[in-house]
Amino acid sequence: MAPLQFEVISFIVLFAIVLFVILVVLIKQWRRNSRAPKLIVTAKVASKHIQTSCRIRRGSSSISHRTKVYWYFVTFEAEGGALLEFSVNKRVYVSLKEATSGKLTFQGTRYLGFESAKK
Repeated sequence: MAPLQFEVISFIVLFAIVLFVILVVLIKQWRRNSRAPKLIVTAKVASKHIQTSCRIRRGSSSISHRTKVYWYFVTFEAEGGALLEFSVNKRVYVSLKEATSGKLTFQGTRYLGFESAKK
């Protein structure tokens, strides 16, 4: 077998292993969340933050495309002081205001909703 063929096959095998491990981790997390009870707790929005990542893709004829990716996170403080952080979509992130109290619904690490308390 030529050295180049060995390198290509090794890369494909390594890529397949990494992809398999990622899929196993995602499936295990999904199953753990699905088996967890749905909980409703009194909580307040403690903080919000955004993580960004810039991706650059090279196109044909030396043209590159830059894409910014955003991940939105909200941290809730439950009664008793426990901090719970969830990844949420932009619509939810924008709608939640810090220091707002209400009922947080979640299942495992999955955010399901937040209903602010009526004043």
